[in-house]
Amino acid sequence: MFYLLHGDDEFTSREQLKKLRSQGDFGYNQETYDGAGVDLNTVIITSNTLPFLSEQRLVVVEGLPKKKRGETQATSQDDTDSTTKTGKARKGKKAGKSTTATRAGFEKALAEHIPHMPE
Repeated sequence: MFYLLHGDDEFTSREQLKKLRSQGDFGYNQETYDGAGVDLNTVIITSNTLPFLSEQRLVVVEGLPKKKRGETQATSQDDTDSTTKTGKARKGKKAGKSTTATRAGFEKALAEHIPHMPE
């Protein structure tokens, strides 16, 4: 099952989470991640891991990654300018190319994973 608790009312969200925790026998099968610091692959791997000595696993992601400055704007400079001021080509990966590095990419990838989550 997948639950999405969101909104400005943190008290109600925390109470619903407490209710979910009390309804299931999660034991060693509870993981809580900070959305601002967790990699999406970690969340996916944890949710796909079979529970230990139980039938259920609880994976909680508190919050989402923070929006990065300029994320809503087109990254025209990153996509078109591949040289530095000295005229040399840049080396390494561009931060804007990763689909899960942004908040929108995290949300999209998580939404795409939901239908594939184990029961």
